[in-house]
This record gives sequence, structure tokens and C-alpha cells, in this order.
Amino acid sequence: MVSGSWESTTATTWLRLEGAPIDEAAVATFCRRPSVGAVVTFAGTVRDQGEGLSGIIALHYEVALELAAARLDAIAARAFSDAPELQALAVHHRLGRVPLGEPAVVVAAAAAHRDLAFDAARFVIDAVKVAVPLVKQELTEVGARWAPSATPLEDFPTQKDVTS
Repeated sequence: MVSGSWESTTATTWLRLEGAPIDEAAVATFCRRPSVGAVVTFAGTVRDQGEGLSGIIALHYEVALELAAARLDAIAARAFSDAPELQALAVHHRLGRVPLGEPAVVVAAAAAHRDLAFDAARFVIDAVKVAVPLVKQELTEVGARWAPSATPLEDFPTQKDVTS
């Protein structure tokens, strides 16, 4: 696993992996357009407890950067492929140390109507959790451990499986 940063921006997508704090307002603002009636933003924040552990003061994220970038690109492409009416999408995931209460990941999805924006945001965060190679360490005042609840990494298809 490595650290570093990566960013990809197009007219409709803004994807970022980096160590700096996430500007939630900027993520949402990127998705606003005259034809957009709904911007749904999800922020996953650091909480003070994990599976069987309390007193968490921060999380530390590491990533396989090249693979993570490819997976984020694929997730965004799939979101637009599955929902052509999706108008904008932003995904920012913080790397390194993320203090208690701060966002580790922010997803924003924009569409003319709320149902599509909610569905797209949920699809994207769920896909990030299973397909992007991020590992999380939970930090407390007395030590650290690698999070036991990590989701096993899955391959990510760029299109829906039409055979199922």
C-alpha cells in the first residue's frame, strides 16, 4: 500500500484521493448546474468507536493508488452508464490520518430529480467500499489496529451483468 494523491476532473466528474481535509461544500458545489434539481451529498465521518473498540481518535487510510484511481474511474463510468440522466458526480476520499469527526469520504451526485441523485450516491459509496483498495487503521490514545471490519476487495465490472 502506498500513499500519495490523485485527481481526475471532467465536465461531469471530480474524483480525488489525497491527504488534505475534504471541502464538503466544494464537492457539492461542483455538482450544481442549472438543470440540476437535486444534489445528494454523503459524508462518511470518523466516529469514536469501531467493531469492539471505543475511544477512536482518528483513522489512518492507506491505498494502492494506481488501482484505486482505476477503480474510481470505473465506478464513475458505471454510475453514468447505469443512469444516463445523472448530471454530475464527485467522490473525494481522504488518505493518511483523518481526525475524529472529520469526513473520510464525501460523495455528491446530481440529477434533475432526487430519486436518481439518492440512488447514484448510494451506488457510488457502496461500490467504493467494496472495490477501492483502501485499508483503514483505527487509532486510539493507547495504540492502533487495522480495522477488522474491512470489506474484502472485489473486482469491479464497468457494466451491469446482463446475464443475471
